[in-house]
Amino acid sequence: MSQDEVVITALHRDLRCKYEKHFQTIEKVWSLANQAKRQQLFQGCTHPLYEPEQDWNVADITEDKDLFLRMLTWRATSTLENQFHWGLHWARGGDIEAADQEQLEQWMKCPSYHEGTYTYIQDDFYGETFDVEAKLMDDCTRTGYSPKLTGLMRRWNLMPYRLVSVVLRRQVNILYCLNALVDKVLDTEKAQCLEKSARYAEEDRTPTLDGLIASAEGYKTHYQTCLYRFYIDTRFLSQCVRDQLDSRPDRTCHLRRSDQQYLAGPIGRDIFDATYTKVRSLAFWRSVRELLALYSTGGN
Repeated sequence: MSQDEVVITALHRDLRCKYEKHFQTIEKVWSLANQAKRQQLFQGCTHPLYEPEQDWNVADITEDKDLFLRMLTWRATSTLENQFHWGLHWARGGDIEAADQEQLEQWMKCPSYHEGTYTYIQDDFYGETFDVEAKLMDDCTRTGYSPKLTGLMRRWNLMPYRLVSVVLRRQVNILYCLNALVDKVLDTEKAQCLEKSARYAEEDRTPTLDGLIASAEGYKTHYQTCLYRFYIDTRFLSQCVRDQLDSRPDRTCHLRRSDQQYLAGPIGRDIFDATYTKVRSLAFWRSVRELLALYSTGGN
């Protein structure tokens, strides 16, 4: 069994895990990046032992920002078996040598087993290879026939390794490259977050005296405006009185005609409370403003 067949399932599992946990982050970083940034991310995302696949090239992957996301989604969510059969169709279109192509076509028309190395194309044992010997099967007949092996091969769950190894190699290559690119995208997002955190930590957010004075001035102006509106805007006064009434612990309500809600209780108290609240707040912020201004002109 080659090392690549051992790692196929691990590569697929890692890619699926990253996709499920971080796809929104991956999509955001990749979509917001311009083509130059995507090209920078793409650099180095190749298998150390294999040449890049035909559809894994910098032009296609970086020009169409959705291509990488579609490829990632399909490879992460589709089963290895489904990916294999798609890859087998691709390989039959040109990846397999002519002699092997002819043998594969013949085998697929009439699956059979002989002495040799075969590969499982089932998710439970995907990519595992072993030497087939019918006589070692527990259902082997006197004529050397094994119904189990025959069934596996007719369903294309067991195929000659020599004829399909190019498909497995392509799977390893693409899954490896996708994992590498996803890691670089996530590292970019992590670096950006750390940079933002560092900038935030370095910022001096201590309020200045001038800022406090300006804030107090703003509150003072707000309450002055409220009192002026009491005088010229009866609707504003009415709303403030209603808010004051709603906040009263002993407020009472009862329903009368047409399900209209009427508020009971002495309204004069609420008018006074609404006005007094604004006057008291204005006096407070005016005093704060004057004290801060006095402090600012008094040196130490």
